[in-house]
Amino acid sequence: MLAAMATSPEASDIALDRAGLVSQMSRLLSDWGAGDAPDLYSLIDACTSDYGEAGFEAFLQRARKTGATWGFHPSDPLARSVSRAIMGRVVLDGSALDDTGRLDVARERPAVFLGNHLSFVDVNVLDYLMADAGYGDVSSILTTLVGPKVYTHPVRRLASMTFGTIKMPQSTSRASGEAVMSAREVAKIARGIFEAADERLKAGEHLLVFPEGSRSRDGAMQPCLAAVARYLGHPDAVVVPFGLAGCEKLVPLEEDHAHPCIVRGRIGVPVPAAKLLERAGGRRERAMHIVGYLIADTLPIEYRGAYDRDASAGDPRLDEARDLADELSGR
Repeated sequence: MLAAMATSPEASDIALDRAGLVSQMSRLLSDWGAGDAPDLYSLIDACTSDYGEAGFEAFLQRARKTGATWGFHPSDPLARSVSRAIMGRVVLDGSALDDTGRLDVARERPAVFLGNHLSFVDVNVLDYLMADAGYGDVSSILTTLVGPKVYTHPVRRLASMTFGTIKMPQSTSRASGEAVMSAREVAKIARGIFEAADERLKAGEHLLVFPEGSRSRDGAMQPCLAAVARYLGHPDAVVVPFGLAGCEKLVPLEEDHAHPCIVRGRIGVPVPAAKLLERAGGRRERAMHIVGYLIADTLPIEYRGAYDRDASAGDPRLDEARDLADELSGR
């Protein structure tokens, strides 16, 4: 029934009790690769037992409506509880998030998290690692900008409810399949997307944006999109770069199936967004190349791609951005 709610408006009239929901989610996540359905039933049942009828009904309503329109869709605490429990099964011992003390700034001011993109579960993994490190309060108020394809598969849809999402068109240069839209259509929707993002920051919450615009096909970073700099305009916001390694093995690019593995993450040096834009001279492309290097500095060398320091040396635009990134991070 959860699968039906992900695709069929008529399914909003379906009655689903708690046991039925837990059973369906167990089968769905077992097929995804999280373990045996009976074990998952016990795990998910424990997650849902803390929520009364109001919380259960709120979850069902969000499952039916999430992703139906462009713009903001709130997170669901029941979905977050399930996600963290499931991530605990597929993110293996040895996984960790380094330099988490740099997250303290996100308890004081709104943050824009910017990181590399490897898998559709990147944010779920980051949420799990942050919560495991004692920063679940920070990740619980994350809102992520996502493309339409995030909502089309039942497991992805469930995963997306762990955090707030802002449904947006993909960049015309990075979109594929059903996500392709004309530049005119994208521009028409864009204003509302920026307003929704600004509202989250004004509320003291956090944004998470993948500045490459799509998942990397080989694990290495692609050039950051200049348009992402538009989300850095909030005067009090701080940019928090981060890097993940291993998510591309956890859920490979062409699959919707989990392969439990070790995932490592690292939080980069936070930089006030206003200072970053000022040092970039207000030029969006330069600002995002600076961000690219700030992210790359959190990653193993094989993940740095376009922002590998040796490979990118000699390009005047990138040399300048690299120097500015070093200045801003105190490298």
